[in-house]
Amino acid sequence: MLNVKKTVRCCAIAVAILLAAQTNAQNRKVDFVAQLSFGHVGYLSPSNLSVINPSQSDINSLGIDLKAGVRFKCDLTVKAGFSTLGGTEFYYNDRTRESAGTYYANLELGKDFRIKSWIVSPAIGVGFIGYTSNVIADKLENDFTGTGFGANTELSIAYCLNEHFAIKASVGAIYGSITNLKTSRNNEISREALDTFNHFDNYSIFVGKCMLGMEFCL
Repeated sequence: MLNVKKTVRCCAIAVAILLAAQTNAQNRKVDFVAQLSFGHVGYLSPSNLSVINPSQSDINSLGIDLKAGVRFKCDLTVKAGFSTLGGTEFYYNDRTRESAGTYYANLELGKDFRIKSWIVSPAIGVGFIGYTSNVIADKLENDFTGTGFGANTELSIAYCLNEHFAIKASVGAIYGSITNLKTSRNNEISREALDTFNHFDNYSIFVGKCMLGMEFCL
């Protein structure tokens, strides 16, 4: 329940930021921008994505980025974002299977550099990492949820089709850690997983991203 409350709180903050951004865009004549991108996500070492075997890393998946915010006249941008960072399934034997993945909600500051029809944009941000894992072993099902904090960097290049639409490609990285892991079950599997987590102290998350999508400007 605590994780649900934190997620709802983060979503509420993001909505408030977006509403304020839209109001500023209407009142102060700044640009309201939104971005939707899809692409490759790679979990690199020292990522710990599995509660059964935390040493698992070098995992590839599909990710989705959704961002919205404002661009000021000085070409500074402030955006709130939500990213699903995909995940994977682990098969340890005929009786044990695990599905794990993460998501990231953040606030990002960037700067646009215009070169004719092109825009190059470096950005940095901080945010909230959420983790989920579902383990089925010996016909027992265990759901794990985790929370933590992270930071991100990104470099993007966009080609403007017109004043409202642009095609955007980006590369970036997210680094953080899961500092809180919980489960609603109390059995041998959940106890072993929590003991392993406590032994590691936290689970590191290191994600590289390569995305392609559209940016909309109003």
